[in-house]
Amino acid sequence: MNNKHKVLKRTELIAIATVVPIFLASCETSPDEVAGPEFSDTPSIQAQGEQPFYFYQGSPVDLKIDARRLVVTSTLPSASNAVDALGTVGLPVDSVVQLSLVGGDHKLVWLRSGAPERTVREAIPLLRSTQQFQFVSNAYRTVDGDHEVLLLNRLVVRFKDDVTPRQIDSLNAAFGTSILRPPRPDSGFAEYWLEYPPNGDPLQIAAMLYQHALVDWADPDNISDRRPHTTPTDPYFNLQYYLKSNVYRSGTRVDINVEAAWDITTGDQTVHVAVIDDGVDVQQQDIQFFGGEMGYDLLWQLAEPGESAFWPYNDDTHGTAVAGIIKGRHNNSLGIAGVAPNVRLYSIRIFRRTYDWCAPGCTQVATNAQIGDGINWAWQFAEADVINNSWGGGAPSDHITNAIHNAVTQGRNGKGSAVIFSAGNQDGPVAYPAYLDDVIAVGALEQDGERASYSNFGPPLDIVAFGGEYDPFACSRADIVTTDAWGGDGCNDGPGGDVNFTATFCCTSAAAPQVSGVAALLLSSEPGLTWTSVRNRILSNADYWGSSDYFGSGKLDAYGTLYVPPPIPSDSITISGSSRVKPNTFCTYFGSTSAGDPPYTFYWYKGSQQFLGQGPEILVATGTSSFTLRLDVLAAGGRSGSKTMNVTVTSGARQCFQ
Repeated sequence: MNNKHKVLKRTELIAIATVVPIFLASCETSPDEVAGPEFSDTPSIQAQGEQPFYFYQGSPVDLKIDARRLVVTSTLPSASNAVDALGTVGLPVDSVVQLSLVGGDHKLVWLRSGAPERTVREAIPLLRSTQQFQFVSNAYRTVDGDHEVLLLNRLVVRFKDDVTPRQIDSLNAAFGTSILRPPRPDSGFAEYWLEYPPNGDPLQIAAMLYQHALVDWADPDNISDRRPHTTPTDPYFNLQYYLKSNVYRSGTRVDINVEAAWDITTGDQTVHVAVIDDGVDVQQQDIQFFGGEMGYDLLWQLAEPGESAFWPYNDDTHGTAVAGIIKGRHNNSLGIAGVAPNVRLYSIRIFRRTYDWCAPGCTQVATNAQIGDGINWAWQFAEADVINNSWGGGAPSDHITNAIHNAVTQGRNGKGSAVIFSAGNQDGPVAYPAYLDDVIAVGALEQDGERASYSNFGPPLDIVAFGGEYDPFACSRADIVTTDAWGGDGCNDGPGGDVNFTATFCCTSAAAPQVSGVAALLLSSEPGLTWTSVRNRILSNADYWGSSDYFGSGKLDAYGTLYVPPPIPSDSITISGSSRVKPNTFCTYFGSTSAGDPPYTFYWYKGSQQFLGQGPEILVATGTSSFTLRLDVLAAGGRSGSKTMNVTVTSGARQCFQ
């Protein structure tokens, strides 16, 4: 064993402080009943070496201290009392989170950033020596793999088969541990669950018990960062670099960071996504339809028998490629993975003969009135939460613009539908309708993260996702892998010649549905959000990528969009000032917080709605009636919280500070 793992040998095992010494040769216990070492008559705590660890399969797993967090169980009546107690040993607390699923009143304590690791180390034994905490432990991460380890006041021990109950009792008495749960053979549980002594080092006790002659193994119970395996098993997923890439740029992975978002949600059937395009092939087996999905065909008068919004004309496969990026099925041993596979899809057809090999201009396009009707149908009748538009250009139209405005203001029962447009592929200004303020305009990146040379640019550009190489003719040399028309129609150029998929889709048409998919994930997770909130969440959480003219707010970040930082607790926000004031005067109030990371922004309100101003202090006109003063705090990383003070207006009050 490496010398850095300073665990005592079995013959050197010692007892824990304050435990009554046990003399194994006493008349109550015969020597052959308790195998193993004798205990010193001067027991003391042995701290682990500089390298914390626990045993797994006989070998040490090295840990590193996470100086921002502690796990505690406390005898104190409230979390605020525990916060005060931690402050007495120099540990400023940011927030406290109840670990409600593990039992035993465990709390995860977040310390203020900047607390030195040495201070945290030195505070632990001080806290353990008080009567205020039953259990105190650092949070750890594994050295190999950087996995989270949050120790709990629980140790799982498997004793050897021939160990007697009296021997187990003797060991518990020696170590100060107590039995939380004995074995339950009828339920298949052969292990003991033990609780640590209040002043014990859990890793040290676990390591010493692991080495004891009576013990098969001892596993310190903990919470680790285990997650459902939401990485899809679809055979072409490894080719979808826009979802998962091995390329990094300035430390950020060059993809839309969606894998971690799938641990939050993969979408919900209650979220409806409308694709306005050249139709979606209902035969495509990698796009799941749940039943009840509707389509709207604006070109029905031109259609041949059998054509519809879900049965496109011959080689029309643009809409099917877009739909696959949004909701390609996961883990079905077929094709690709979509961004939001479990949402419902609705198809509105406004193009026909998109990829038909005929003279330029032969593509048939719906009129402005028809397109406006299609947008209105999407938010009104399909109840679309998200409307994807991988198209644009042409002269502006009041009907189209008003239909978009209707969608973002009246859709979703007034919360607003999310309307996403591709910015265009002309290496020029952002095209209509993408340049409208009501929508998200999406530009394109290539596989290496560089701006795609064709991607339109300018101030209306909001965000970028991945469009790959430029392909002016379609079905030739682009590199976005997605769904194709099922069977013999379409590009027929999928990986390995798979005719049901394409490996050559491209451009801002491919980038827009990545944003639409993330919007659908966000509304699956937080269905009450307004369109304005959805737009702000997507744009404010984008990864900075360069000039806003070429990259907008930055590269799409799915997980950043869905992740909600923990709130700033109200009891960590302070309002200083008079709570009893004279009428018709002015009083100054000061705000501060001990939680979150700077910079802080402070917003002051009188009553529920009246905005007073912004800053750490505010001058308030008292008026004649008592009122509630509210302070909203926004910290770095999006953390926020609120505090209120009830202010009584009375002529008997002392003059407040102005």
